[in-house]
Amino acid sequence: MFNKISVRSALLVAVLVVLVAGLFIVQGPLASSIESLKSTKSALSSDITTAQTKVEKMASMQKKIEEIKASGDTVNPLTDYDDVNAVIDELNAIFGDASGYTITFDDAEISGLVASRPITVKFQTSSYDEAVQKLNSLKSAEHRFFISGISISRGTSHTSDTTVWTTSANLYEFEMKA
Repeated sequence: MFNKISVRSALLVAVLVVLVAGLFIVQGPLASSIESLKSTKSALSSDITTAQTKVEKMASMQKKIEEIKASGDTVNPLTDYDDVNAVIDELNAIFGDASGYTITFDDAEISGLVASRPITVKFQTSSYDEAVQKLNSLKSAEHRFFISGISISRGTSHTSDTTVWTTSANLYEFEMKA
C-alpha cells in the first residue's frame, strides 16, 4: 500500500517544507517592515515639503526685510505692555498743536504675547495737508500704530468763520506682554 519513498524524495520534500515554512515565517515580518518603511517615507516626505515651504517663506520675509531696510523705512520694536502714559504722551505730542482733539482708549486685547489696544482719535486742523501729516507721523512714532477707518471732512469752525478739517481714525497700538 505504501511505497517506500526514496531518500532523495524525502530529502526534497523536507527541503520544500523548510522553504515553505521559512517563507511564511520571514514574509510576515518583512511585509510589515516594508509597510512601516513606506509609512515613514511618506511622513518624511511630508516633513520635507513643510520644511521647504518654511524655508521659502523665511527667504521671502528676509527679502522683504532687506527691501524695507534699503528703502529707509524703520520698524520700531514693540513697546512694553500697559505703558498707556507713554502712549498718551506720544499722541499728545503728535496732535497737541491741532485746533482740537480727543483720544479714546478701549481695553487691550491680548493674544499670546502681543496686546493690541484700540484707540479712536478725532482732531481738527486748518488744512488737509496738516491732517495727512499728523496721520503720517504715526508711522515714525515710537509706539506701533495700525491705522484704519480714516475719515477727513472739510467744515467751518464753530467759533470763527474759518475752514477746518476734521479727521477721525481708528488706531491699534501694539505692545509686547512680558
